[in-house]
Amino acid sequence: MSASNGGVQNMECETFFTTKQKPFPKVTSEGKIETIPFLEAAKGVVALVEIFGPAFVPVKNDIMGNIQKLRRKYEEDKSRFIYLNDMILAEKDQGEYMAIGALLWLRRGLELFYVFFTLVVQQTEAGNASEDLRPLLQQAYQETLEKYHGWMSKQLFKLVCQMSPCRKDFMLALALGQEGRESSVISHISSFVVDLRHNTGAVYKLYEDNGIDLEAKS
Repeated sequence: MSASNGGVQNMECETFFTTKQKPFPKVTSEGKIETIPFLEAAKGVVALVEIFGPAFVPVKNDIMGNIQKLRRKYEEDKSRFIYLNDMILAEKDQGEYMAIGALLWLRRGLELFYVFFTLVVQQTEAGNASEDLRPLLQQAYQETLEKYHGWMSKQLFKLVCQMSPCRKDFMLALALGQEGRESSVISHISSFVVDLRHNTGAVYKLYEDNGIDLEAKS
């Protein structure tokens, strides 16, 4: 099992992150991201969103929709689009936007969960973890997606946040229903957010270096 998943081998320490979440790929020294490993890891985040409950279906559908768009673009020329970078630059040259827009919004969605889980870890390590996860979700939203959303989307997310599970139930779900695994869950979250950040950072740099609008709202 990869280092991204904490290198855990025994059943006693398995969590969502070692069984259901595929690791995000290592970014190459040239800043390239392998398309299929990235999309498979992003699909793991879709499964992660499901743990939050049925109220988060709009968030899940949005992430999955962007993954599917990128997959369709990849299927057009698998040998050419082994890396996301090549896919995005090809669209830029052709004046197209489907994959560019999909990856832009997928990165933003992933960053929401990067910030949220980072806050969860920080709160835990500081010894002041709260059962109420809503403030952490709201802060993550404010730092990532809020500025790109209109009034209706902002109100919808506020409503969705109110339906988030309590910390105890959430941690238990991440521990696959097994008690006493919170330390393993937190350790695996810590590894997960590091790999996630490397990937979202590489996507940001790809867009920035090639003059692609990082502030686009549609």
